[in-house]
Amino acid sequence: LAVSLELYDDNTNTKGSAVQIVQWFDEKSGVGSKVRGKRVLIMDEVDDTRTTLKFCVDEVIRTNSPAAICVAVVHNKLKKKDSELPPEVIYVSGEDVPP
Repeated sequence: LAVSLELYDDNTNTKGSAVQIVQWFDEKSGVGSKVRGKRVLIMDEVDDTRTTLKFCVDEVIRTNSPAAICVAVVHNKLKKKDSELPPEVIYVSGEDVPP
């Protein structure tokens, strides 16, 4: 299942004030049943401020009650994050990179 979230404006390259849902899986079609009570892996390319990642984790927990969540990012920017993930979420990064 794929979701798409947006925080930055590509035209101005500036950070927005709130996360926008661009694409989310359709709960009415029964797709949510593939997540409910299951182990979920959330992938992201870059963990920068962690704002969109935290939003995604919280939204999946709120709407789908998964059995467990693991977050995997390709690049983790070594800087202070704006948010913390819930303690029960497993976090893995492929590479730590300078900000």
